[in-house]
Amino acid sequence: MDVLHAIQSRRSIRRFKADPLAQESIEAILDAARLAPSGKNRQPWRFVVVRGDEREKMSVCLQEGLRHSKEKGYPTGSAENTFRIMREAPVTVFIFSPSDTAPWEEQSIGERIGRIVDIQSIGGAIENMLLRAQE
Repeated sequence: MDVLHAIQSRRSIRRFKADPLAQESIEAILDAARLAPSGKNRQPWRFVVVRGDEREKMSVCLQEGLRHSKEKGYPTGSAENTFRIMREAPVTVFIFSPSDTAPWEEQSIGERIGRIVDIQSIGGAIENMLLRAQE
C-alpha cells in the first residue's frame, strides 16, 4: 500500500470486532509511532497498551474520572460515548506526555512553546500509528 492510498483510505472506526490483536501487530504500530519526528528529538511520548482483563479496570477508572469531573462541574462533552467506544475495542493505546503540565499552570513563553512542540510531535506519532494500522 502506498502512502497516499493509506491516507485516503484511513477511517476512524467506532465499532470493533472482539478479535484479539496479535502482539506483533501492536509492536509494529508502536514502532511506527516511535519513528515519528519530534522537536529537538525529545520523543515526548509514553505509550500504555491496555487489553484483555485490564480493559475492565480501565473502564472503571475512566468512569470514576468522569464522575469526579461532573461533580466538580467540569464540562465532559462526549466523554461517555468515547468511553463506550473504548470499552468495545480489544486494545486501547493511551499516549502520554510525561513532562507536560496542566494547561492552567503558569508557564514561561519557552515552556509554552515547548509544550506546543511536544503536542505536535505526539500528533505525528499518532498519525504514524494510524497509517501503520491502516496498512
